[in-house]
Amino acid sequence: MSATPDEPDETTEKFACLVRARAHPGRGDDLIAAYAPVFAQVDEETATELFTLIRSVDDPDQFFCFEVFSSRAAFDAHRAHALEGDTLDEVNAATAQRDFIWGIPVRSKASGEPRPAPGGPAPFADRLAIEDLIVDYAKALDTQDWDLLRSCFLPDARSTMDTVGTLDSCEALIDELTDRLEVFDALQHFVTNMAVRVDGDTATALASFVSHHVPRDAEPYTYGGTFAFDLVRGPGGWRFGSHTCRILWELGNATRPQ
Repeated sequence: MSATPDEPDETTEKFACLVRARAHPGRGDDLIAAYAPVFAQVDEETATELFTLIRSVDDPDQFFCFEVFSSRAAFDAHRAHALEGDTLDEVNAATAQRDFIWGIPVRSKASGEPRPAPGGPAPFADRLAIEDLIVDYAKALDTQDWDLLRSCFLPDARSTMDTVGTLDSCEALIDELTDRLEVFDALQHFVTNMAVRVDGDTATALASFVSHHVPRDAEPYTYGGTFAFDLVRGPGGWRFGSHTCRILWELGNATRPQ
């Protein structure tokens, strides 16, 4: 880059740059190829949020490059890195003219799936992460892996279960389940019909389950019911803030362990 913008008033805001570039006549393809080391650089820059090279449909030698950075400092670091070596040499050689516009993004639409309306269907990545969390919860019950169970819940998550009552923390849930599940030789939960709704950094999820129980000293039996979860997204991803387990039907041993 051959120019530098004035310092913005707020250095913590996102920072954007629009570059209008014209290749030397007939060298549009050369300019595209020259950007390869630039894209190799930005692929390693976690603070470079968007870097797009656009070719005009009307003029094959006219290009626009749109860049968005997490902050002005991130832009400065990107620019300094590019100027350190020969990353821009071929770009400069293929470019006849270049103009810059710098600014602060005030509104945008992210790529990928559209953001859902509050309480609407979850984007694919969120839905998959939450469904995986529910599967991890079921796996933790089957294997009595309490570290895995802890990773599913916030520390102060409230749990309400027909067989247990209401518990006010993840550790209270683990203490209760440790005593109750040790009497089984085997447990197996099947979870299905998951419905996830996301509203920003909170979500709800519903699921049906069937759980097979093989007590050590009694006949096997089976439950069917529903799980309901309230979730919160934090730095470590989605976690359960509360959960409810309701039993809707039962088959088998009427004298199951309590």
